[in-house]
This record gives sequence, C-alpha cells and structure tokens, in this order.
Amino acid sequence: MRTACQRGFTLIDVLVGAAIAVLVGTLSIAVAHAFVGWTARTARVVSATSAIDRLTDRWDAAAASAWAIFTPVDDVFGVSNADGHEFDIATQDDRRRRSYRAYVYDAARQRLSEYLYATPGDPPTATGDVSSGVTAFAAQTQSPSTLQQSGDALYDPLFARSTIVDADVAVGLGAQALGGNRLTRIHIATNGFDRTVMLASGTAPSSFTIVLTYTPPPT
Repeated sequence: MRTACQRGFTLIDVLVGAAIAVLVGTLSIAVAHAFVGWTARTARVVSATSAIDRLTDRWDAAAASAWAIFTPVDDVFGVSNADGHEFDIATQDDRRRRSYRAYVYDAARQRLSEYLYATPGDPPTATGDVSSGVTAFAAQTQSPSTLQQSGDALYDPLFARSTIVDADVAVGLGAQALGGNRLTRIHIATNGFDRTVMLASGTAPSSFTIVLTYTPPPT
C-alpha cells in the first residue's frame, strides 16, 4: 500500500510571502510616484525654458530697433523701482511718434506683465501679455565701464584691460531714456530655471580697430 504525502504552507511561509509582496508593492508604488514626479518636474522645466526663451527672443528683437532701454526711477504706476522690478524699451517711428513698452514684475503674484504708454507719466495700457510662475526678476541699467569693475555684477575679466568709453546719447525720449551704449542686465527665474540676459539698444555704437602688420611694409 502506498501512502501519499502532500506538504502544505506553514504560517511562517505565508507571513514571509506576504511581507515580500508588501515590500515589492511598496517599492513599485514608490518607483511609480518618483517617475510621475520626475515627469512633472521635467514638464515644468521644459515649459519654463520655453517661456523664458519666448520672452528673451522678444526682448532681443525689440532691442535691435530700440532707441533706448532703461530701468526707470519709478515704475508705470508711480511706485519706486529701486529693486529693478521694471525695465522699459523706448523707440519712435519714421514720423517721430514715440512709443514705450514696459515689463513690470509683480512678486506677490509671481507674474511679469507687459504695458504700453505713449509718454512717460501717462497711464499704462496692458497688452495682455502676461508670464506667470516667475519666481524672481530684476533689471539694472549700467554704463559699460562697469564691465571692468571687479565685484560688480557686470564685471568680466575679459574686458579688464580694454578701453571702454561710456556714451550716453539724448534721443529726445525723456531724461531717463538715454541712447548710447548702456547695458541692461535682466535676471529672470521660473520653476527652478533661471537666466541672465544683457540688452543694448539699437543706438549702441560699436567699433573695431584692426591693426595689420605687413612684411615687407607696403611702398
């Protein structure tokens, strides 16, 4: 006579298996959450990068035809602009009609808004162009000689021994809207991504000195 023997699962086997299943499930959930979080962060960074690219591209295009780029003493609402929360772009057309474009940062709402005005002191008109989620913004207009001043935000050792001449040109657009070679440094940050851009107006003079040495010298 043959006796059949069948081994079952003990309580320890069941508990160990359950613990492994719980561990694997927990790890799977953690990995899924991490992946979702990484994807969301990546999407935010891409969105922030695109938004800043759009802005800086517009600023570069506007600067190319601008007569002056400046940070006014007071913003378009009459509030002190000592913290650099606004910078303006001034120009005029072939009929000498003035136009001003202001970019104003609202730190409380974390947004950068664009306004138009016809003459300094006039009430601004919102264009409807608003960039949201801006976590930091500051603009500062300085003379180019600051590139040579160690410790200044614009300092660049590349220009330490260069000859830089500051040139402010009155272009008839107001006492603060000066043409010439002034530089406006803008720092903007949004969703963990930040960028610093330098803008110069289209009236900024530029020149190059080329020294040629002939051997033998020309006759």
